Amino acid sequence: MSSFRGARQRAVELHTKLISKGANPLDIKALIDAAAESLELEIVPLPSGHKQLKGAKGVLDPQSGDIYLEKGSSFIEMPVVAAHEIGHACLHVEHLFCNEGDVAGATAQPSHGPSSKVGDYGPNERRELEANVFARELLLPREFCRRLHIEQGMSVKDICSATNLPARLVKQQLLDALLLPPQPESPSETPSTGAVGLDLTQKKAVDHRSTPFQLIAGPGTGKTRTLIARIVDLVEKAESPESILVLTFSNKAATEIADRLKAALGEKARRVWVGTFHSFGLDLVRRYYDQLDLPPDPPIYDRSDSIDALEELLPILPLQHYYSLSDPARVLKDVLVAISRAKDELIAPKAYRDLGEQMRAAASESADPAAQEAAAKSLEVAVIYDEYQKMLQSHGAVDFGDLVMRPALLLASNEIIRQQVQARHRHVLVDEYQDVNFASVQMLKGIVGDGNRLWVVGDPRQSIYRFRGAAPANMANFGADFAGADQSRLEVNYRSSTEIVDAFVDFASPMGASRGILPLSLKADAGSTGIPLCFTASPTLEAEVDAIASSILAYQGQGLAYSQQAVLCRTNARLAAIANGLEARGIPVLYLGSLFERSEIRDLLSLLSLIVEKFAGGLMRVATMPRYRMSLEDAAAVIRHAHSNDSAPLSWLRPEASIESLSPAGTAVLATLRQDLGGLALDSPWEFLSSYLFERTTIARDLAASTSIADRMRAVAIWQFLDFLSQPARKKSGHPVQQLLDRIRQLVLMTEERDLRVVPDEATHLDAVRLLTVHGSKGLEFDVVHLPGLSKSSVPANRQADKCPPPDGMISGYAGLSAKEARDAAHHDEEECLFFVALSRARRRLHLYRSETQKTQNRAPSPYLQRLGARLKTATVEPFTIDASTATVDRPRVRWPAQLTVSQTWLRAYDQCPRRFFYTYVIGILTAQRNSAFARTHDCVHRLIKWVGERPELGPADEAVVAAEFDRLWNERGPTGHTYAARYNALAHRMARQLLVFKSGGAVSAAQDIDVPFPGSSASIRVKGHDVVQTASGTSVMRYVLTKRIPKDEDDALDATMHHLAGRQAFGKSCAIEVVSLTTAERRILETTDKKLMSRSEKCEQMLADMRRCDFTASPDAMRCPRCPHFFICDASPGGEIDPKNL
Repeated sequence: MSSFRGARQRAVELHTKLISKGANPLDIKALIDAAAESLELEIVPLPSGHKQLKGAKGVLDPQSGDIYLEKGSSFIEMPVVAAHEIGHACLHVEHLFCNEGDVAGATAQPSHGPSSKVGDYGPNERRELEANVFARELLLPREFCRRLHIEQGMSVKDICSATNLPARLVKQQLLDALLLPPQPESPSETPSTGAVGLDLTQKKAVDHRSTPFQLIAGPGTGKTRTLIARIVDLVEKAESPESILVLTFSNKAATEIADRLKAALGEKARRVWVGTFHSFGLDLVRRYYDQLDLPPDPPIYDRSDSIDALEELLPILPLQHYYSLSDPARVLKDVLVAISRAKDELIAPKAYRDLGEQMRAAASESADPAAQEAAAKSLEVAVIYDEYQKMLQSHGAVDFGDLVMRPALLLASNEIIRQQVQARHRHVLVDEYQDVNFASVQMLKGIVGDGNRLWVVGDPRQSIYRFRGAAPANMANFGADFAGADQSRLEVNYRSSTEIVDAFVDFASPMGASRGILPLSLKADAGSTGIPLCFTASPTLEAEVDAIASSILAYQGQGLAYSQQAVLCRTNARLAAIANGLEARGIPVLYLGSLFERSEIRDLLSLLSLIVEKFAGGLMRVATMPRYRMSLEDAAAVIRHAHSNDSAPLSWLRPEASIESLSPAGTAVLATLRQDLGGLALDSPWEFLSSYLFERTTIARDLAASTSIADRMRAVAIWQFLDFLSQPARKKSGHPVQQLLDRIRQLVLMTEERDLRVVPDEATHLDAVRLLTVHGSKGLEFDVVHLPGLSKSSVPANRQADKCPPPDGMISGYAGLSAKEARDAAHHDEEECLFFVALSRARRRLHLYRSETQKTQNRAPSPYLQRLGARLKTATVEPFTIDASTATVDRPRVRWPAQLTVSQTWLRAYDQCPRRFFYTYVIGILTAQRNSAFARTHDCVHRLIKWVGERPELGPADEAVVAAEFDRLWNERGPTGHTYAARYNALAHRMARQLLVFKSGGAVSAAQDIDVPFPGSSASIRVKGHDVVQTASGTSVMRYVLTKRIPKDEDDALDATMHHLAGRQAFGKSCAIEVVSLTTAERRILETTDKKLMSRSEKCEQMLADMRRCDFTASPDAMRCPRCPHFFICDASPGGEIDPKNL
């Protein structure tokens, strides 16, 4: 049981006891007095500033049994503070001082702000959160709150009036009561008795003393149990709990260790320091901040914060490969990953540049263009890295990499601090040692001194976080890192059957991760079941889902509950597809997926967006919600009205707004929406949505009444979202709702919302099949594991090319290999580890699957299947029949003209994403222009390109004329007051000059609109280049201009195809197409062949035909989607038929 759940249970027990003795649950003051009396405590109000308060709001003195409360607290606040201190009295024994920040309505869920990624709660923070949970549950238990709201019909306001409790506390209890599933009875726990019951290999590891010790712990061998027993043994043998430091890699592992220690040691457990390497590093940073030239509590930048700080600097740095004026965040995402990896290796900016210089020197000698480009890229990253560190220093901030790198370097360089840390932490234990990186090992060396009290445990075959810098070679190098080290292994698996254990042990033998360590040798405690591993091949991916569904039902029929079955996938994309497929087949699934892409969350985000978006684009999704259902015609009418009036957000919702062609039904919907949103707190997303859910609609009530697993998961998703909103975020300029929407985009872009995909513990008891990535399954086990996707290139996955590769010589553990060779080797080893982890999650059944084709292409089986060999038994499954009578979706329809002419911009947009095209060009949803310096500069440059293109007579001699026009644009639209305004202005002037340089080389004429017909779709594409040059030989050259570096594959780009077709249409087959770059001064004649052009022309015709038949299917893309202006409304639109706005 988690400590938070235990706190809640203790509070409910006390509340129930008090009510049974006659306390009135609505008389909170009397309830608090009764609680204090039952615990023999005395509540003593004291004036603000009294010495007994020591500056706190409340103080518990367990010696005297007094609770001191500040009299100055409000009438509503005092009972909450008192309940908080009573929580300390029931849960903790220390003398505690609680400040305002400690006493709050915070949930027991970990925060989703930057500091949460550092590690689990520290001991003090954890205590305060437990007391908060206890206080809320004592004052207003969830179940009681639920009855008041649902059975007695009391609103939030009614409950607040009846109890004098704060509205936020009441709302939080309602969120928990209505959106989280009812909780089962908690089984009583028997505290661990230390070494009793350990097997011989576990006991040997627990008893080890006097030398550095490494324990190899394979799957299911009781790794955590052994670690806990080791700590208990140390404490029982008179070692001070304060002298014990336990470090691990993940927040999840740290939480589990802390909870299990509490069960084993009681209150002594709180004196053991348990946390991640990053959380311990943060503790050192705060403790020795002055030695690091930092403020006492420096802000921690996550990658989203770093992008915000860097994206306006990137375009004005001397870059080519990583230059981007239009969207720097796309580049920075990859560069920041490279910088993070450098910090994992303790490589500072200067060292990074030195490695790049070495690469450049070697490449120059070899005259290898690829090596020269790799060196140039590394040197550009070094430039960005240097600027990034200067930015962090100027803000007094650190990022996650700094939290290990800077303490590691400090301990290595400062003997006094090193001795202090070593004296404070005499016994150091490290869990998940296979996942630590080079910087973590160096920090560890500074903590443990000679290492004689160092004890680590891990399994290099389960190293699946190399993309985060994990270096399993540290396990093989343990003896070299810590002289005199001993090594042992656990040899009994307590999880799986003999058949499953033998399978993954056999697979482990040739694994790359097995090199240099003790071989895996395990005996299955459960013995043999006589049931082999099953394997099913299916003809298609859809048939593979059928096979999984049939197997799930068959296993359930054998008594293996849904909740004890799991589907593990290599990627999130395949996992989402299988989740949707199983739900469509009636299989209940426990799966959240990408929280911000779930329909119920996008509904709420679209509602929020109406607060800040003056063009009302969010209405396109809101109009599909049952409460506000509108026709496509009505929704478009409102949106187009908002555009034409260009007034404040929500002005279209005012009663006096006169919206042309709005139907009576649409008018009634707007009246409902106006009533629902009226009077809500528009400056706080959490307050807005919590009031909306409980006071204006019955959404939460309806979900609470449903018993379907799908509705339960919708409720859990909304709870997870509101919990995310409740966490403090870094304050920035702008409206709080806009800040939230921008932050969500950044989190999704940087894939930093992974924690929000995890199903809360409160929902894991539901009887539904768990769907997890292999990464997410680490540490879990199930009776039945379904493992699909076992085809070549899926498992193992192909290595993705690094967009920002590390320089040669940076990655430790791969001596003698180039950076590419090191990455190839690491990828090969990690894929093996992922499969090993997947195999070892199963207790009783392991069923593997593969599809023989994908998109009509044959797929070879995974080579891993051959390594399992005869252990696999082919299993046929019963055919699964799915009900095809699904509801017809009312797709949007467009009244296209008989002869359709679209611009090249339209076709380019449709090619990228038909759904975005629909929102932008068919409906006409505009978005507010980004106000960043780079966006405004980019806008000025594009306007200048158009202006120059319309004036073919301009040439290199007209620089002053062009400069004057640009200055006019700049003064009108540029970032004139920005910190970097002068540098942006200089950048844009360079581009303007380059534009004129390209004018030389022949007679230049302005490009004309050229309509390229496609008779088969009764349509044509209107193409317009920048200009046309007639060379001395009489050849026509049609040009277009890029502000970015010319991509290597530009010959195959859609723009190139459209210009080739237009050039031939207007000037004949001999017309050449040239693309020029204002950034690099590069110019290139684009190549094609008749065959290629015919194929690409057919693709254009097919797109026009798809457009005509209103196929507006979204094209998901991990980079484009979070940056799309329609991200929150995708993929929704009401049914109906309209005319396109922009024809």
